[in-house]
Amino acid sequence: MAKSSPKGPAKAPTDLELLILQTLWRIGPSGVRAVRDALSSQRDLAYTSVQTVLGIMVKKGVVTRKLVNGAGVFTAVTNESVTQTSMLRDLLDRVFAGSRTALMQQLLQPKEVSARELEEIKTLINQHATPVSKPPVQKPSAGKPKTR
Repeated sequence: MAKSSPKGPAKAPTDLELLILQTLWRIGPSGVRAVRDALSSQRDLAYTSVQTVLGIMVKKGVVTRKLVNGAGVFTAVTNESVTQTSMLRDLLDRVFAGSRTALMQQLLQPKEVSARELEEIKTLINQHATPVSKPPVQKPSAGKPKTR
């Protein structure tokens, strides 16, 4: 069983677990039937299949289960941004040996990126660029001149 940490689940969710998480983020804490119904436009799953996967997700620490009026209500442990960051860091480390540059080169293949997306990416990079700070200029003291 994968253990969870304060930063989120230790292991990336499976495709179905991620689909269920995305559903819980969209509809909020829900029972098995509500999750299954919300998933029905994307995947035709039996109630028991959703119930089983949610049970596995509880054991993994990805969701919590709370009894409300005798029915289980499931809630995602982390928000979407935390999960996305964790999964992207895992991909970055495993596939690109931690190189953000290599990842960006792959993402920015000319045939796959529109001019609009490139402009949005440039704007994001410019927003995150940290200006080089200059050392503070020392002002002469305004007091008495020093005597020797």
